[in-house]
Amino acid sequence: MEEEEYLPALNLMLSSMLLTSALFMVFSRETPSGLVDFGRIFPKFLFSLEDLIPDTLNPAPPVIFNYLSFNVMISYEVEKNLSLADFIYLLNDSGLGKRRPMHDQELLNRMLVNSNLVIVAREGLEVLGVLRALTDFSYRTFIADLAVVSKRQGEGIGRGMLQFARTLAPDARLILFSAENALGFYQKLGFHLHERCYQLKVGEKLC
Repeated sequence: MEEEEYLPALNLMLSSMLLTSALFMVFSRETPSGLVDFGRIFPKFLFSLEDLIPDTLNPAPPVIFNYLSFNVMISYEVEKNLSLADFIYLLNDSGLGKRRPMHDQELLNRMLVNSNLVIVAREGLEVLGVLRALTDFSYRTFIADLAVVSKRQGEGIGRGMLQFARTLAPDARLILFSAENALGFYQKLGFHLHERCYQLKVGEKLC
Protein backbone atom coordinates (compact mmCIF):
# COMPACT_ATOMS: atom_id res chain seq x y z
CA MET A 1 0.00 0.00 0.00
CA GLU A 2 1.38 3.40 -1.00
CA GLU A 3 2.06 6.05 1.66
CA GLU A 4 -0.65 8.29 0.16
CA GLU A 5 -3.28 5.66 0.90
CA TYR A 6 -2.62 5.97 4.62
CA LEU A 7 -3.09 9.75 4.69
CA PRO A 8 -6.94 9.88 4.75
CA ALA A 9 -7.08 7.39 7.61
CA LEU A 10 -4.34 9.26 9.47
CA ASN A 11 -6.12 12.58 8.97
CA LEU A 12 -9.37 11.07 10.20
CA MET A 13 -7.70 9.67 13.30
CA LEU A 14 -5.92 12.93 14.16
CA SER A 15 -9.05 14.99 13.53
CA SER A 16 -11.15 12.70 15.69
CA MET A 17 -8.64 12.93 18.53
CA LEU A 18 -8.58 16.73 18.42
CA LEU A 19 -12.35 17.11 18.17
CA THR A 20 -12.96 14.53 20.89
CA SER A 21 -10.70 16.52 23.20
CA ALA A 22 -12.51 19.74 22.31
CA LEU A 23 -15.94 18.24 22.94
CA PHE A 24 -14.82 16.73 26.23
CA MET A 25 -13.57 20.12 27.42
CA VAL A 26 -16.81 21.85 26.41
CA PHE A 27 -19.11 19.36 28.11
CA SER A 28 -17.13 18.64 31.28
CA ARG A 29 -15.97 22.09 32.32
CA GLU A 30 -19.15 23.82 33.45
CA THR A 31 -21.67 21.70 35.32
CA PRO A 32 -21.73 18.43 37.26
CA SER A 33 -23.75 16.81 34.48
CA GLY A 34 -21.24 17.80 31.81
CA LEU A 35 -19.75 14.31 31.61
CA VAL A 36 -23.23 12.87 31.18
CA ASP A 37 -23.85 15.31 28.33
CA PHE A 38 -20.56 14.26 26.72
CA GLY A 39 -21.56 10.61 26.91
CA ARG A 40 -24.91 11.39 25.30
CA ILE A 41 -23.49 13.38 22.41
CA PHE A 42 -20.31 11.38 21.72
CA PRO A 43 -21.96 8.61 19.64
CA LYS A 44 -23.46 11.25 17.33
CA PHE A 45 -20.05 12.85 17.12
CA LEU A 46 -18.48 9.60 15.93
CA PHE A 47 -21.01 9.25 13.14
CA SER A 48 -20.31 12.80 12.00
CA LEU A 49 -16.55 12.47 11.65
CA GLU A 50 -16.66 11.53 7.98
CA ASP A 51 -18.42 14.77 7.17
CA LEU A 52 -15.64 16.73 8.84
CA ILE A 53 -13.08 15.29 6.41
CA PRO A 54 -13.07 16.51 2.76
CA ASP A 55 -14.51 14.29 0.03
CA THR A 56 -16.63 12.10 2.30
CA LEU A 57 -20.38 11.59 2.13
CA ASN A 58 -21.79 10.85 5.58
CA PRO A 59 -23.89 13.86 6.72
CA ALA A 60 -23.06 15.04 10.23
CA PRO A 61 -25.91 15.67 12.67
CA PRO A 62 -26.31 19.47 12.96
CA VAL A 63 -26.21 19.12 16.74
CA ILE A 64 -22.44 18.64 16.54
CA PHE A 65 -21.89 22.00 14.97
CA ASN A 66 -24.17 23.69 17.47
CA TYR A 67 -21.70 22.90 20.20
CA LEU A 68 -18.61 23.87 18.22
CA SER A 69 -20.09 27.19 17.09
CA PHE A 70 -19.25 30.48 18.72
CA ASN A 71 -22.81 31.71 18.17
CA VAL A 72 -24.88 29.21 20.12
CA MET A 73 -28.26 30.69 21.02
CA ILE A 74 -29.65 30.66 24.54
CA SER A 75 -32.73 28.43 24.69
CA TYR A 76 -35.53 28.31 27.25
CA GLU A 77 -37.46 25.12 27.77
CA VAL A 78 -39.54 23.23 30.28
CA GLU A 79 -37.26 20.73 32.01
CA LYS A 80 -38.76 17.64 33.65
CA ASN A 81 -35.46 15.91 34.39
CA LEU A 82 -33.10 18.56 35.74
CA SER A 83 -30.51 16.76 37.82
CA LEU A 84 -30.21 17.52 41.51
CA ALA A 85 -26.50 18.19 40.94
CA ASP A 86 -27.26 20.90 38.37
CA PHE A 87 -29.98 22.38 40.59
CA ILE A 88 -27.57 22.61 43.52
CA TYR A 89 -24.87 24.05 41.26
CA LEU A 90 -27.19 26.77 39.98
CA LEU A 91 -28.39 27.72 43.46
CA ASN A 92 -24.86 27.94 44.81
CA ASP A 93 -23.24 29.69 41.87
CA SER A 94 -26.03 32.25 41.51
CA GLY A 95 -25.88 33.22 45.18
CA LEU A 96 -29.42 32.04 45.83
CA GLY A 97 -28.05 29.11 47.81
CA LYS A 98 -27.37 31.49 50.71
CA ARG A 99 -31.13 31.59 51.26
CA ARG A 100 -31.93 27.95 50.57
CA PRO A 101 -31.49 24.79 52.72
CA MET A 102 -28.31 23.68 50.96
CA HIS A 103 -27.36 21.44 53.88
CA ASP A 104 -30.35 19.16 53.19
CA GLN A 105 -30.10 17.53 49.76
CA GLU A 106 -33.16 15.36 50.35
CA LEU A 107 -35.23 18.49 50.92
CA LEU A 108 -33.73 20.16 47.86
CA ASN A 109 -34.64 17.12 45.78
CA ARG A 110 -38.25 17.26 47.00
CA MET A 111 -38.36 20.97 46.15
CA LEU A 112 -37.27 20.14 42.63
CA VAL A 113 -39.36 17.06 41.83
CA ASN A 114 -42.56 18.43 43.39
CA SER A 115 -42.53 21.64 41.36
CA ASN A 116 -44.94 21.47 38.45
CA LEU A 117 -43.02 23.98 36.34
CA VAL A 118 -39.24 24.01 35.95
CA ILE A 119 -37.73 26.15 33.20
CA VAL A 120 -34.07 25.89 32.26
CA ALA A 121 -31.94 28.30 30.24
CA ARG A 122 -29.20 26.66 28.19
CA GLU A 123 -26.51 27.68 25.77
CA GLY A 124 -25.80 24.52 23.85
CA LEU A 125 -25.65 21.91 26.59
CA GLU A 126 -24.42 24.34 29.23
CA VAL A 127 -27.04 25.06 31.90
CA LEU A 128 -27.14 28.80 32.64
CA GLY A 129 -30.23 29.24 34.79
CA VAL A 130 -33.33 27.74 36.32
CA LEU A 131 -36.80 28.96 37.21
CA ARG A 132 -38.80 26.77 39.59
CA ALA A 133 -42.51 27.49 40.03
CA LEU A 134 -45.88 26.22 41.20
CA THR A 135 -48.76 27.12 38.93
CA ASP A 136 -52.29 26.25 37.87
CA PHE A 137 -51.46 27.73 34.43
CA SER A 138 -54.64 29.77 34.68
CA TYR A 139 -54.76 32.17 37.62
CA ARG A 140 -51.54 32.17 39.65
CA THR A 141 -47.89 31.29 39.07
CA PHE A 142 -45.74 31.32 42.20
CA ILE A 143 -42.05 31.71 41.35
CA ALA A 144 -40.12 29.78 43.99
CA ASP A 145 -36.57 30.08 42.59
CA LEU A 146 -34.96 32.15 39.88
CA ALA A 147 -31.23 31.51 39.55
CA VAL A 148 -28.67 32.44 36.89
CA VAL A 149 -24.99 31.49 37.03
CA SER A 150 -22.90 34.38 38.31
CA LYS A 151 -20.78 34.85 35.18
CA ARG A 152 -23.90 35.36 33.01
CA GLN A 153 -25.98 37.58 35.27
CA GLY A 154 -27.03 40.89 33.77
CA GLU A 155 -27.51 39.43 30.28
CA GLY A 156 -31.30 39.12 30.41
CA ILE A 157 -31.40 35.38 31.10
CA GLY A 158 -33.55 35.75 34.21
CA ARG A 159 -35.94 37.96 32.28
CA GLY A 160 -36.02 35.39 29.49
CA MET A 161 -37.07 32.61 31.87
CA LEU A 162 -39.77 34.82 33.41
CA GLN A 163 -41.04 35.74 29.94
CA PHE A 164 -41.18 32.08 28.97
CA ALA A 165 -43.14 31.30 32.15
CA ARG A 166 -45.52 34.11 31.24
CA THR A 167 -45.92 32.68 27.75
CA LEU A 168 -46.86 29.27 29.15
CA ALA A 169 -49.53 30.78 31.41
CA PRO A 170 -50.45 34.19 29.95
CA ASP A 171 -53.55 34.60 32.14
CA ALA A 172 -51.77 33.81 35.40
CA ARG A 173 -50.39 36.47 37.72
CA LEU A 174 -46.70 36.07 38.56
CA ILE A 175 -46.04 36.14 42.31
CA LEU A 176 -42.71 35.82 44.13
CA PHE A 177 -40.65 36.66 47.19
CA SER A 178 -37.67 38.84 46.36
CA ALA A 179 -34.28 38.93 48.01
CA GLU A 180 -33.33 42.39 49.23
CA ASN A 181 -30.65 42.80 46.58
CA ALA A 182 -33.05 41.78 43.79
CA LEU A 183 -35.77 44.37 44.45
CA GLY A 184 -34.46 46.69 41.76
CA PHE A 185 -34.31 43.84 39.25
CA TYR A 186 -37.98 42.96 39.64
CA GLN A 187 -39.10 46.59 39.75
CA LYS A 188 -37.23 47.21 36.50
CA LEU A 189 -39.15 44.33 34.93
CA GLY A 190 -42.47 45.88 35.97
CA PHE A 191 -43.28 43.89 39.12
CA HIS A 192 -45.26 45.73 41.79
CA LEU A 193 -44.70 45.47 45.54
CA HIS A 194 -47.75 43.98 47.28
CA GLU A 195 -48.34 45.24 50.81
CA ARG A 196 -50.82 42.54 51.85
CA CYS A 197 -48.66 39.46 51.70
CA TYR A 198 -48.52 37.20 54.77
CA GLN A 199 -46.55 34.11 55.66
CA LEU A 200 -46.56 31.51 58.43
CA LYS A 201 -43.07 30.11 58.98
CA VAL A 202 -42.23 26.48 59.70
CA GLY A 203 -42.79 25.76 63.38
CA GLU A 204 -45.12 28.70 63.96
CA LYS A 205 -48.55 27.72 65.23
CA LEU A 206 -51.75 28.46 63.39
CA CYS A 207 -53.91 30.35 65.91
